Amino acid sequence: MVRESELERRTREDFESMLIEEFKKAELQNEVRQVITQYPKDLRKKKFDDEMAIAEDEEIAKENTDKRMMTESPILYEEKIKFDGQHLIPDFANFDKTDTRPTWMREE
Repeated sequence: MVRESELERRTREDFESMLIEEFKKAELQNEVRQVITQYPKDLRKKKFDDEMAIAEDEEIAKENTDKRMMTESPILYEEKIKFDGQHLIPDFANFDKTDTRPTWMREE
C-alpha cells in the first residue's frame, strides 16, 4: 500500500468533505434518490410485492419499499454510494477497495 504524505492526506480529506457537501444539496439528493429508489425495476417490484404481503395499505407499502431501496439497491454498491440515514453520499471506503492503478504498478 502506498503511504500518503500529510499534504496528500489533508488534500484528500478536504476533497472528500467538499464532495459530501455537494452531494447533500437538495437538487442532487432528489436526483440520486429517484434513481436509487426506482431502479432496477424488477428488484423494486419484488420488494413492493413483499411489502404488500405485510402491509395491506398500498401507500405504506410504497413508503417501506422506498426505504428498503435506499439501503438494499445494488446501484448503491455499483456507484459506490451509501445512505447515512439522511443523505446519499459517496462511500469513500468502497473507493479505497478498488485498485485502479495499472497492474505493473500494484504491490503484490
